[in-house]
Amino acid sequence: MIFKWDEKLNTGIVEIDEQHKKLFGTIHSLRGENLDYDSIIKILVDLRNYVLEHFSTEEIYMKKFEYPYYEEHKILHENFTNDYNDLLVELAGGLLVQKIPPSLSDMLNTWLMTHYQDADMKMAAFLRERLGIISEE
Repeated sequence: MIFKWDEKLNTGIVEIDEQHKKLFGTIHSLRGENLDYDSIIKILVDLRNYVLEHFSTEEIYMKKFEYPYYEEHKILHENFTNDYNDLLVELAGGLLVQKIPPSLSDMLNTWLMTHYQDADMKMAAFLRERLGIISEE
């Protein structure tokens, strides 16, 4: 299933929302027509780099505002990063050529949405309170 960005998904924290939009868009681009192997690898490497930047942003916010579930959230980020890096190694070795999109983009999209709806929304509620942001929920 492909999840597309919707303004209802906003956390209320502009920097994080902009990053989430970009993550959703990049994952969605994996479903593009006529993507060759090299294009897919480039998208996946770019996505990994952007995910690391995004995780770093979230972790800076969590540490700055003393998020009580920082360690648990950070472990989720580390687990995803490790799994994703393993996937890139397999792809680079040609081991997963048959599994390249749409199954790959579905898996990434599902992970992002699950992580977003659970861990990120919990973190965002805490940060909004700390930042004094009034939610429209």
